[in-house]
Amino acid sequence: MDYLSYSKIKSLKTSYFPNSKKYIRYYDVQESNTYGGIDAYVLDNDKNFIVQSLTGYINYYNNIEDCYPKKKEIVKTIGSQLAVKGYSYVSNYDNDTSKSDVTDFDLTNGSIRIWCTDYSKEKEDRKFGDFLSVNASKKDFLSWVNNEAYK
Repeated sequence: MDYLSYSKIKSLKTSYFPNSKKYIRYYDVQESNTYGGIDAYVLDNDKNFIVQSLTGYINYYNNIEDCYPKKKEIVKTIGSQLAVKGYSYVSNYDNDTSKSDVTDFDLTNGSIRIWCTDYSKEKEDRKFGDFLSVNASKKDFLSWVNNEAYK
């Protein structure tokens, strides 16, 4: 509510996780010169709309090689500003050749994750586009996603 009016919030496109209505996702909550869009998760029925998770993304349709230098720049900036060391890994998708190059920063009250997703040719043919995402999430939200969201 500090950044958007109630009427603006209510006009945004929304969705829920499958099988749950604990958190509601608001799409494109703010225009950005840096990101193609910014999405936010809020506890459903939170009248103050306190953000639990915030994600900015940049599309790199069929151009994943341009994603990696931008990811590296963001990782370096976050690492230096927070004086926290991140750890990196590659996450391969099950039964597919898609993968994400991920860097996580664990914080006391949550985490920051930066990743480039490189979709397989098959998924790209189905209109999935490669992208970069930067996410900051509170600890309670992450715990819920990891333990309850997909039950």
